[in-house]
Amino acid sequence: MRKISLLCPTRGRPDRAANLLTSVMSTQTQDNELLFCLQEDDPRLKDYTPEVKKRALISPPRTTSHYWNFLAEKSQGEIQIGRAS
Repeated sequence: MRKISLLCPTRGRPDRAANLLTSVMSTQTQDNELLFCLQEDDPRLKDYTPEVKKRALISPPRTTSHYWNFLAEKSQGEIQIGRAS
């Protein structure tokens, strides 16, 4: 099976990111990848759970398209799927 990378740039929504992570981890049937992109100036950066942070890349403030491309470049999956959180 081909590995899937779920790419999720987010800002100011630590609860939604944690919910997405819980949902993905509880329903996946193979070893897929979930990557978050957090912004270094996010006022809620400290509120993201350690589980989200260990799957997160930190970026300076940029455009939304930058975050999608940044995540795609760093992902390991053969298939990349985006999800805004």
